[in-house]
Amino acid sequence: MTVTIDASILSAFLLEEDDHEKIHGLLLKGTCATELVVTESCNAVLMALKRGRLSNEQAEKAMQALMSLAGSNIKIFPLKEDILWDAFRIARENGLVAYDAIYIALAKRKGGSLASRDPKQIEAAKKSGIKIVSV
Repeated sequence: MTVTIDASILSAFLLEEDDHEKIHGLLLKGTCATELVVTESCNAVLMALKRGRLSNEQAEKAMQALMSLAGSNIKIFPLKEDILWDAFRIARENGLVAYDAIYIALAKRKGGSLASRDPKQIEAAKKSGIKIVSV
């Protein structure tokens, strides 16, 4: 079973938030995401740096981890038209933003499950018949 992760999961790992060790275990097994996860996670690291939660050194280390994971432990899928259309429909039907719906659309296409920390996204994924991986 392929686990799709969203940026809330990857960012929590990179920023060493609660349960980052459990997320590490999930990443070691191999996961997938859309290319959006890289941009969103990069932004999370940048915002943590700007807010003083990370030093420059810690931010650099987090970015190195992000680049290392993308394409190795995280299979990155491009945002193609089919996923975008699915995401649009999921967002429209569930009151989500497109960013969150994209991860649900990928999980649905891959016939797998979703790991997220976003309650609204999790609820919409369940409504779409997607299994949720708790972390």
